[in-house]
Order: sequence, then C-alpha cells, then structure tokens
Amino acid sequence: MKRIGLIIFAALISCLMGAYSPFASEVKVLGVLPFKVNADKDLSYLSEGLQEMLNSRLYHPGETQVIPRDKIKAMLSKLGASLEATNLVQMGKELGADYLITGTITTLGTSFSLDIKVFPIKEGNMITVSAQGKRLDDLLSEVDRAAQEINQKFFGKTESKREPAQREEPQEEEEGPWTPHPQFKAYRYGLSQKDFWRSRGFSEEIVGLGIGDVDGDGENEVVVGLADKVEIYKFKDRRLSKLAEYSSNDKIPAIGIDVADINRNGKAEIFVSRVSRGAVSSMVLEYQNGRLISIVRDSDYLFRVMDLPDSGTTLLGQRMLSGTEETHVDLIKYYFDPAIVRLEWTGNGYVSVGEISIPVIKGLYLYNFILGDMDMDGSPEIVVIDTEEKINVFSMTGERLYKSTESFGSTLNYIRLNPEKEGSRSQVRLQINDLYLPPRMAILDIEGDGKKELIVVKNTSSSPYTSRYKSYSDGKIILFSWSGMSLDPLWETRRLTGCISDFQIKDLDKDGNLDLVLGVIQETEVKVMRDARSVILGYSLKRQ
Repeated sequence: MKRIGLIIFAALISCLMGAYSPFASEVKVLGVLPFKVNADKDLSYLSEGLQEMLNSRLYHPGETQVIPRDKIKAMLSKLGASLEATNLVQMGKELGADYLITGTITTLGTSFSLDIKVFPIKEGNMITVSAQGKRLDDLLSEVDRAAQEINQKFFGKTESKREPAQREEPQEEEEGPWTPHPQFKAYRYGLSQKDFWRSRGFSEEIVGLGIGDVDGDGENEVVVGLADKVEIYKFKDRRLSKLAEYSSNDKIPAIGIDVADINRNGKAEIFVSRVSRGAVSSMVLEYQNGRLISIVRDSDYLFRVMDLPDSGTTLLGQRMLSGTEETHVDLIKYYFDPAIVRLEWTGNGYVSVGEISIPVIKGLYLYNFILGDMDMDGSPEIVVIDTEEKINVFSMTGERLYKSTESFGSTLNYIRLNPEKEGSRSQVRLQINDLYLPPRMAILDIEGDGKKELIVVKNTSSSPYTSRYKSYSDGKIILFSWSGMSLDPLWETRRLTGCISDFQIKDLDKDGNLDLVLGVIQETEVKVMRDARSVILGYSLKRQ
C-alpha cells in the first residue's frame, strides 16, 4: 500500500513521465536514485514519489533520457549495498548513465530540509541543490524549483523557453499546426499549474463522469457519480463548487453515468445505470427548483448516451437476462438481451423506438462498443473492446478489420453476474462471475482536420490476470487515427497513477475549446492528500 501511495503522491502533481526509448548518441542519460528519508514517522512513500517527480521534470525528448525506476532498483539489488555505500561511478557506468542524482529529505515536526546531489559519471563537477520549508505541503514546489535549477545548470533549460510571446500572437497560433496539450507524451517538458487543473479529493470511488447543462443556464456543469450518490458541480476559475446532490435510499450501486438533454426541455438529464444481484434498477435524475429529483425510478434498462452517425446524440438502452448454469462460458450471450435499442422520452418515461442497426458481433454489449466514421468513407466503423481487453474494429457488415495486440484494461466498475441463488433446490452455489466494464470510448474530430479520431483509456493492471479482484497501477488516454488497416497513435497523455474510471471531452468552460476531463481513482492512504480516494483532472485541448 505504501508503494502505491507514493506513486500516487507524485502522479497527482507531476502526473507522468516520458517513455523509455533508444537514445541518440548526444542524448544525456540520467539516473535518479531513491531518496533517503530521515523522519520521526513513516514517510517512506515520499522516496519513490519524489524520484518519479524528478524523472518527469528532467526528461526532455531528444536531449535527455531518464533510466526507468525498475532498472535502477534492479541495479541496486545487484550491487547489494545501501545507497550510502554504493559506488556511484561503478553504478553509473553499468547503467550507461552520464549523471546519477541522489537526494535526502529530513523532517522535524512539520518542517523539512531537502538536499539533492548531481554526480557526473564521465566528466564535470558535482552540484548540490538544497531547500528548506516550514510545511511538508511546500515540498513539491521546492522539488520543482530544484529541478528547474538542475535543468538550467546542466541543460540550459529555463522557464522562458515555454515561449510566452507566441501565446500573444493568436493569428500565428491559428495558422500553425495543431499540437496536443504540453502534458501529453513527446512534447515540450514543464508542468505548469496553468497546463491543467485538479479538483479536491473525493473520499469515494468515482464511478462515472458527465458534463452537460443540467440547470438550463447555458453553461455546462460536471456531474460526478459515486457509489450510491450523484453530485453536480459548477466549474468556475478552475474550481468545482457543489450545486446539488442526490443520495439513493436503497444504496444500489451505480455502474455508469451519462448526461444529455433527451427530453428536449433545455436541461440535461442524468442517467444513472444501477445493478444489484443481477437485476437492473436504473434511474434518471433532473435538476428542478434548486435540487435533483428522480423522474424515472427502477428502470430495467442499462443506459448509455452515444453520438450515432445517423442521428447524433442518442440514448441507448439494453436489458439484462437471468442467465443459465452454463453462463460462465459466455457471459455476454447469456446475461445481456441481444437487442440494443433507442430510447425516447414519452412524457412519463423512456421507451424503446426500435433497435439500432448494427451487425451481430460476438461479445458486443452496451458498454464495450462505439460507432463512428473514422475514415470518412460514409460507412461507420464499430470499435469493440472484447473480453480479452483488446480493441477490435469491425465494418458494418460484421467483418473484423483490426485487433490490437496489447490489452487496454477495464475499470473498477463491475456487474456481479450469477449471484448465489438462495433457496434453490440443489443448494449448489452457482459460479460467481464479475464482469468488469471497459472504459468509455469516444470518436471525435480532436485535431480539427475534419477527420474523426478514436479516444480510449488504457489502464495498466497491477493484479494477477486470473484475479477476481481488479487493481490498476496507472492509466492514460490515447488518441488513435484509423488508417483503414490499423489504429495509429497520434498522442497520449502521460501516465496517471491509479485507475481512470471515466472521461468526458466537451467545452467545459465555454471558451470555444474542448476540454479533456478525467475521473481517476486512487488509494485511500495518501495522507498528504487528506485521504483522497478519487480526483478529477482537467486539460484544455486548445491549440498549444
């Protein structure tokens, strides 16, 4: 738990580090060793956390390369010595490093001191960067300052290199090529607080996110789905302030949140999909007279709002089946009604107006597919995340055009299928199958070139493949372009520690630019973050 906590600690502030790739001959190779912590209480999680933070600050594509932490750890284990007794020159040569960086954190009460040393392995003089602070909360900013000093002394990197002058020339920005957010992979280093915003910590797991004009004032709100509660937040000045909340008395857990104005009354409804013991009991909420009320209760439909090529924003629904004793062979076939239908508002509920037109694809259900014309040939593609967590692309004739070789993980949202049936004559407990739901996908024109891209979540599992209980070490968002034969990555966010539970891409602040808003589930034992379990992060997708 401590190890997970320390990684979260670093990732919430710096979030992510660059990929490890073959270096060119002029690239400087850096190795950041674990920090030594001198404290009167257990603060060991800070060691690797600050190690990861420096990794991200000192990585500059084409100029520097950071040795991965696991390679550093393996080398320390091989040498069999403590950090104090390690021969840094020997270690640096074996790692192929130009510089090794060590650090010590000493705390007394709430104050701290920080000492960072940079050892040149081949040539040059050692430098030391030191800092002190009266509050442990200031440690991150001091590490950031220290990284800037190292960048300046060794690599000539200064804050002025972020080119603020270009931001004062909007005409040149409009004419230039679209480039992603600076925190996304393979682009300019530096992690300014202007680059993204982060909410306060939530003490519960975020089940789902939605963005829409819930109160009808012309501005979008953020809807947060928790286990048995829904909360609405206004977004202003990069902060979230609560507008309303709704708690369900029956405590049936939610597995997904969608937001859209389907009943056409000028206010977006909140569709909450809920399942208990294999039975669907979904509800729809609407903001009226200053509070959230339920306009539909105990619906037997699972909900998903999707932008369909032929009809735009559409509410889809799917019912569940009771299954059989052989359901563990094919969960989707025996537990989901094959019909995925369009739902429309009738005045007192949402009813089916017919099935959507989609070929029969084994393993397809409401939450693991999306439709979109990615190659602009007039016929949409069907993107499916299968039970192996691989991405598949199908044509509208049902032909599989592509299957990924890597897995993309799932979320921590699950449906418990085939629960124990009490009172059955055989008194034999049927096998329990937990179906973990894949993350949301989106097909949008992010780059503004008239061609739509696929946006997906990749959560990296930290639990055994056969484990019934899922856990994830980190997650990221990847933007793919469809070539007609394969999905080619265009950019990706750096790794976020934890599990990305949901995301939205909409203009949250009404500035004319799309925003990427993520819900990230983290650990509960991050004391510095006041026991936060989840957090919401936001990035503007405007031209950089």
